[in-house]
Amino acid sequence: MSDNGDRINEASPKYIKHPAATSGFWQDGETLDAGTAMIITNNLSHLAMEGCRQLVTSLGGNMDPPQDDFTGYTGITDVGEPVNLATAPDEQQISWTQRTAYRFGPFLIPADKDITIDRKSLRKIRVLLDLYIDSGNLNGYLYLTSTPARPSAGYIAKTTFSSSTTGFSVQELTLDCQQPVLANTIMPGQSGQVAVFQVYLWIGLKWNATGGDCFSISAFEVR
Repeated sequence: MSDNGDRINEASPKYIKHPAATSGFWQDGETLDAGTAMIITNNLSHLAMEGCRQLVTSLGGNMDPPQDDFTGYTGITDVGEPVNLATAPDEQQISWTQRTAYRFGPFLIPADKDITIDRKSLRKIRVLLDLYIDSGNLNGYLYLTSTPARPSAGYIAKTTFSSSTTGFSVQELTLDCQQPVLANTIMPGQSGQVAVFQVYLWIGLKWNATGGDCFSISAFEVR
């Protein structure tokens, strides 16, 4: 699809909204009429063309949360701990090793609607984290990077959260790149090659007490 191809919008919609599920429209057990079936077919085709994909589906369990040093710096030789964590930036709060973080990618993300050569924008990435906190507090750090290097070496988008909700909870967060970035790779398109962004998704977690876990991670392209 070209950079200026049709997109979902309100002024000239290619995606036709349906009544909300709570209205009973989908719950009455009646056969769908031909017009509704055509709308559904149109929407499925349009969404497939848009390519708003699910990027990550991952069960937790690979992380080994440190119980003595929740930042994960102890015993790490290739990255130094900040002198003062209280004043260090978010991207230096943890070591970004397997004990404290997940890295997914690389993903090829297309540029979004109405871009120009000097102002390309990434699609937003929404992340769902299925978490458990036994006690204490959990801090989360989410980043997009253009290289496989740790976020402490540079990033293009970030969001953070802090939670003290005891028990199971779901955190929903959106990474939105607010700065101009350049497409850094190409891929085949409908009419030649298309410039896209190669990005990595980093998810870092820091508990301040034992008994925490991350059960699953999901990430999606969204608008």
